Amino acid sequence: TKPELYEHLAKFRFKLEDAPSLPSPLIEKVLSEIDNDDLALALSDCSTSIVDYLMQEIAPKRRELLQSQIASYKGLPQEKRADAKANLTVKFREVML
Repeated sequence: TKPELYEHLAKFRFKLEDAPSLPSPLIEKVLSEIDNDDLALALSDCSTSIVDYLMQEIAPKRRELLQSQIASYKGLPQEKRADAKANLTVKFREVML
């Protein structure tokens, strides 16, 4: 086995539910690079615990806006919300390692 490959492959196994295991600066970087609509749509398909965790990393004014957007996006088709969540996951993977 090649231990150095393990670190490179870890980013491909990352799921959004793993976000609490990431360092805050990395989370802040990803969240600052994604627009509100895409982020709210992605978060509308996440568990409450993940939404709450990620919201801690967001400035209060933006957090307030996102919370209202998330509530309104819950009624959208699950496929659309799942696609946004997958895109957010990819953004996290891109900045890892």
